[in-house]
Amino acid sequence: MNANARLDLRLSPKDKTRIARAARLRGVPVSVFVRDAVLHEADSVVASAPGAAHGRSSLVRARKTAAPGADRFDGVRGIAQVKWRTEELMALLRKPDRA
Repeated sequence: MNANARLDLRLSPKDKTRIARAARLRGVPVSVFVRDAVLHEADSVVASAPGAAHGRSSLVRARKTAAPGADRFDGVRGIAQVKWRTEELMALLRKPDRA
């Protein structure tokens, strides 16, 4: 790899120490750790951007509440939200159906 471009950033000493520790635990130099983490995040953001999927799909945020008498999935049926966190999705799946 020919890596000539530079990226400078400002960090608190505490954040710099956290990053250095993580790099040590991973067994790589800080610059490699930061580059890999930033590129991974950049790829994730680009992949989840509206229109990034095949067919240029547009994703919208699901409604927060479902209509009375609806099952727990009615609030999201037919729509998707890429920016959901795993915890949010798991909470939806664990929530008991209203009887």
